Amino acid sequence: NVNLDDENVDKAQYYTLEGLVNLKLSNCKASNRNFHLAIENGQEDKSVYLYIAQNSFKLKDYQDTITALENADEIVKQKPKLMALKAESFYRLKKYNESLKTLEKINKLHPTYYDAYKQRFSYYVKLKLYQSALKDANTYLAHAKANEKVTISFIGALKKTKETNKAIVLAENAHLSYPNSATITVLLANLYIDKEMIESAATLFDEASLLDS
Repeated sequence: NVNLDDENVDKAQYYTLEGLVNLKLSNCKASNRNFHLAIENGQEDKSVYLYIAQNSFKLKDYQDTITALENADEIVKQKPKLMALKAESFYRLKKYNESLKTLEKINKLHPTYYDAYKQRFSYYVKLKLYQSALKDANTYLAHAKANEKVTISFIGALKKTKETNKAIVLAENAHLSYPNSATITVLLANLYIDKEMIESAATLFDEASLLDS
C-alpha cells in the first residue's frame, strides 16, 4: 500500500495511475474521482481531461464531457473525433446550435474529416432540416469512402421522413454509383411508386430481377 502522507509520494502520478486502472476496469465514476484528485494534486497533463470526457460520456453526463473537452481544448482542436464527441454531447443535451457550430468548426479545421458531414446529416434529418441534410449527404458520398450500406441508410432516412423527392435525388445518384446493387434499384423503384411513376418503377423492378438472378 502507498502511504499518501509520505511527502515523497507523487500524488498526481499515483492518482493518475489509479484513474487509468479504473478506466481499464470500466469503473468510470471511480476513474473520474481519481483523475480529479490527480489534477488537485498538480497533474498538468491535459490528456487527463480526455479520459474524464470518455468516462463522463459513458456515464451519460454530457455537460461534464463538454467541460472536460474544453479543458483540453488545444488537444481537442487537433483531433476531429474528439470535436465530434463534443458535438454529440451538445446534441444529446438538446443544444442543437452549439452542436451544429462544433461540426462546422470541424469542417474548417479538418476539411477531409467527412464523418462530420455524416454525423450532421443525421442531426439535420431529426431536426427536419432536409435541404441541409441532402447537401451533407451529397458532400459525404462525393468525397468519403462511402459504401453501399451507408448510402442506403442515407436514402432510407429521407424516405422514412416522407422527403421522397430528396430521397429520389440520392437514390438516382446511388443507382449510377452502384449499378449492380439490386437493393438500391428496388429502393429507387419503391420511391418512384411513392411518386406514382409506375412505368419507371416497373423498368427498375425488371432490372432488379435480372440482377438477382
